[in-house]
Amino acid sequence: MRSRKWPLGLALLVILGVVALMGAGGSPDEEYAVYSAYLSSESGVELGDTVLIAREMYLEDTILNNRWVALAGCWSRLAWRPNPPPSSLVCQLFVSNLWPHGLESRFQLRSPYEVHDETVLNELPVAYHSLSNIGFNRDKTMALFYAEFRCGLCGWGGFVLMKKSGGKWVVANHYGTWIS
Repeated sequence: MRSRKWPLGLALLVILGVVALMGAGGSPDEEYAVYSAYLSSESGVELGDTVLIAREMYLEDTILNNRWVALAGCWSRLAWRPNPPPSSLVCQLFVSNLWPHGLESRFQLRSPYEVHDETVLNELPVAYHSLSNIGFNRDKTMALFYAEFRCGLCGWGGFVLMKKSGGKWVVANHYGTWIS
């Protein structure tokens, strides 16, 4: 049994390496443009309220501490949905989340905001948004990331597909994975 897993693991590693070389992420400016467009359209806060934003733990930590399970989890959660994102984009999302990256205060929002480290998420007294790294398609016209909104006993989490239309990022689809 073990001898069958080794070639499969090596093949998956080679595929991920090729995908990584194709460029899983975008420029920081493009990433923050995606995040800002999403938060501006989805935040649900009144103008003037402070938006709390945190980096979601990268996929290795969020899905059973196993990168291979994380990849299978992403595909299994998205592939069966109506209008799923391209599988290459899901793979880019996975590659971009293999290593953690911090968030900076580079969002363009109408409301004030604060950026927090994921280590303090359970200590935040109010609602907050958490965001994974973004996977982009090759021509940077589609973006896929995982987002959560938590507000104590309520919340939502899922994958967000954004498309660039007329030079601006817009939410194209939500693929919810949980709601409370």
